[in-house]
Amino acid sequence: MERLNFRVTQAVNDNAARKYAAEFDTALITDLGNTEMQSICRSFLDFFQEKVLQVNNFYIVPTEKGTLSNDYAILAGQHHTGKKLVVGSNFTHKSIHQAVEKQSLEMELIPCHAELGYEMDRDELIQRLNQLSDRIGTIVVTIGVPAHGKLYDFPIDIVQHFILQQRALGNPIWLHVDAAFGYTEILRRKDQQIRQLMQHADSWTVNPHKWVGPMGLSLVGFKDGKLPKLSDQKYFAGAYTMFGSSQSGYAIAAAWHLMKRPGSIYMLEKLSKEVFSNAQKMAETFTKHGFKLVCPVETRVVAIDLYHPDIAHFDTPLRLGDYLKDSFGLIGVDMDICEIDGHYSLRFMMNPAPKKLFYNRLRQMDLILAALFDKESILQDNQLNNIGEPMRINPDHQTHKAA
Repeated sequence: MERLNFRVTQAVNDNAARKYAAEFDTALITDLGNTEMQSICRSFLDFFQEKVLQVNNFYIVPTEKGTLSNDYAILAGQHHTGKKLVVGSNFTHKSIHQAVEKQSLEMELIPCHAELGYEMDRDELIQRLNQLSDRIGTIVVTIGVPAHGKLYDFPIDIVQHFILQQRALGNPIWLHVDAAFGYTEILRRKDQQIRQLMQHADSWTVNPHKWVGPMGLSLVGFKDGKLPKLSDQKYFAGAYTMFGSSQSGYAIAAAWHLMKRPGSIYMLEKLSKEVFSNAQKMAETFTKHGFKLVCPVETRVVAIDLYHPDIAHFDTPLRLGDYLKDSFGLIGVDMDICEIDGHYSLRFMMNPAPKKLFYNRLRQMDLILAALFDKESILQDNQLNNIGEPMRINPDHQTHKAA
């Protein structure tokens, strides 16, 4: 019997994990091709459904990435309803768009408006759903919007009412919940509204690898009896990891090795709360210096509007973003620059980190932000460190409406 010697890896660093008594060690796990590995797979899937998500009556299919999971869900929606229209928001993940294009379907995007804090106009949404009701095959609700950090894009109460109403009228509409990024919010918030949405859904996607196990572990759940005929594939056919080439079953076995330990749910809840707290502290550091948030912190994403009325020595907000990105990168902070409707923001996706390391980074960021208001210091720093292109002072810097 072929065995794979591996060390459990995950997004949680070793120090934070040990703090919550999660033990990471070396273990022997058998290959997916035998009954022992199949038992491990089923144990993990049952545990994740019942204990983590707390939903029931779903058949879960493991895949290697969220893109594939969403692709299967969109395929199932079209198969069961026979209708080609997929309704999402302007923040629906690109994997949904790819699935729609791949399967030659149609897509309608209902906007989340900047002036409403990136929420939908409720009256506009109700009117549009009623207009499209005969054509809609699938509605995709996103839990945890990576672009700006909102908890969800669609108002959950409106979507649930509409779906149940249409089902009562005999109009089949498939509800897919894309919680690949935001499923841990269920644990942190103990949000029954999200759990009810997932329970009413026909399918959902979550990506455990964002918190437990190595990369390459996504799950798509189908309401019992609604599993589509999927193309033959070998789940976890092997991937290159930091420990070398893996065998089948590596990702799911690694995740189960962690989750089966006593206190694993408590650990995830604590980590989720700690990461959210860090996100709030990150936001407070920026607002202290006069920056505005794109929207209130609701998840582990912090999005900072790069327009600042008192920082005029960068000729564009994008140039300011480049400078901050280069400066913060020197202290190991993960971030990127996002553009939403012509507005630029600096986005942070917070991950678990040892408290001492996090606060050290926060202090360094605070010093960098404070120095932004010293024009000569910034210009000298740019010349000495060759960070980006030389900046142009623009005395006529114009304001624009923040996102």
